Amino acid sequence: MKKLLLFILPLSLCAESNSSYYGTDFALSPKNAVVQLLSEIHLGNNDTAWTECHEQYTQSANLIREKFLVPYLEYQAQIIKHKKFILEKEHELEKMEIEYKLKLKKISLKLDEREARIAESYQSSKTSKIDGRSWYELTESERKKHRETFARFHTIKP
Repeated sequence: MKKLLLFILPLSLCAESNSSYYGTDFALSPKNAVVQLLSEIHLGNNDTAWTECHEQYTQSANLIREKFLVPYLEYQAQIIKHKKFILEKEHELEKMEIEYKLKLKKISLKLDEREARIAESYQSSKTSKIDGRSWYELTESERKKHRETFARFHTIKP
């Protein structure tokens, strides 16, 4: 339809006499001339022309959608899927790190608790009273020896 108007408009302007358009009073401006020419153009079946134009537009839009938009949206969906997967894995790793730290803390507390029990047992023993040193003043080898003695003494014998 646009092509039709662009073809008819120059012909109509050339066909008009110069005296009516360029009269002495300049009553008809170029904008008014275009409006007048457009009002004079009568298409036989405007609905058919509009339908054809709309169909061409729809076909072009569908073609663009199929060639560019759908693959782009699929690509974006894949990116979102991969990002979601990565975030889930990061969350799992963080959760595992927290659990690991809690386990280490529990083990440390248990070891400290055992060490405190052994130290308390040592402090109340005759050996400590004879030696005069506290558990924490002993060397590592002496502590190891006393730990073994404590373990043998406190294991249940059948």
